[in-house]
Amino acid sequence: MTEAQKLKKELVKAFPNVKFSCTMREWYGVYVHYNFGPKADDVKSIADSLGIDLPYYHIGRHCEENFEESAIKALAELFGSDPVSERIMIVRIFRKLFEKTSFEGCNPKLKGVEYGIETGAMDDICLINWEETIKGKVYVSDHSEAIKAMKLEEKIFKGRVEKRKRLEPLKKIAHNNYMEDQKRVQELSKSSVVINAESEDLFIKGKFAGMNKNNTLREYYDEVYQKHYYSIWKVKVVEFVKCSKDFYSQLKNNLMTSFEFFKGKGGTNSTYDLGKDMDLVEFHQLPQEEQDAWKAESYTECLFVYCKEYENGFLVDPEGYAYARYAGLLSSDEQKELIKKANELIG
Repeated sequence: MTEAQKLKKELVKAFPNVKFSCTMREWYGVYVHYNFGPKADDVKSIADSLGIDLPYYHIGRHCEENFEESAIKALAELFGSDPVSERIMIVRIFRKLFEKTSFEGCNPKLKGVEYGIETGAMDDICLINWEETIKGKVYVSDHSEAIKAMKLEEKIFKGRVEKRKRLEPLKKIAHNNYMEDQKRVQELSKSSVVINAESEDLFIKGKFAGMNKNNTLREYYDEVYQKHYYSIWKVKVVEFVKCSKDFYSQLKNNLMTSFEFFKGKGGTNSTYDLGKDMDLVEFHQLPQEEQDAWKAESYTECLFVYCKEYENGFLVDPEGYAYARYAGLLSSDEQKELIKKANELIG
């Protein structure tokens, strides 16, 4: 007995009033076709219980055209929609409802459509009512379980809506507090002193976390010193940013905030002289030897942000942006050495 024959036997046993066509196609597997009857999920579950691989796209569950057209008209009337101009939308809703509706046999008659509950997406709250006479026995749609499930979903949905309403004032307060904090941080940033160090050739190696774009310096410390997830970058300090104690304390916890002194800074450069105007030539157009030579002597341009009172600082590569896109860490001695150099430049 083939897999198709085994599956048909079990399907007929489970759904005796439905005519199934089960075929086996070489290389492609089993295909099932039938009119109305059980949901595709029910057919697939029987196939799964037999160990038969039956993808959903191998299940052809068909609906008679007259039934579909009658249902579309009924849905249009229920929604108060134009069955012509809004046909695509209504057809889409009907087909989703059809997928979720089980029928007794292969030739049901439409009795109408109705709302199971009041709120929600149309294909989630509507029901198809049908009737079918088979061998003198009348079968009708039973939506009792479906309505229970709908009401439970509606209750959960309404609960979420109520929760959002209760939280809305708190969210507004939190947002307003955040905006006030950002204004205060921006105001504090105005006291910062930016010192150009481009000509000093201050090269150093920093530890940059593998997980970047963090908002706090503590997150970078965790990545580097606890998770040991970092790489060493060759860096040239091109600018110092001297911060007040108040601003430095705020900046460490607002690294994703934009500041004017970061804007357009950072990026990769090299000590290797290409001898060309790179505004006229794309890097990938250079000979491979020149590309390799440039990369071998490349470095990242960084700002060193520090607080003299704390004797503490860190590297920042904004990569052209206005926030601390990448933050690099240094040893305590390296920080003190750079702070000393910055103070010398200030004079």
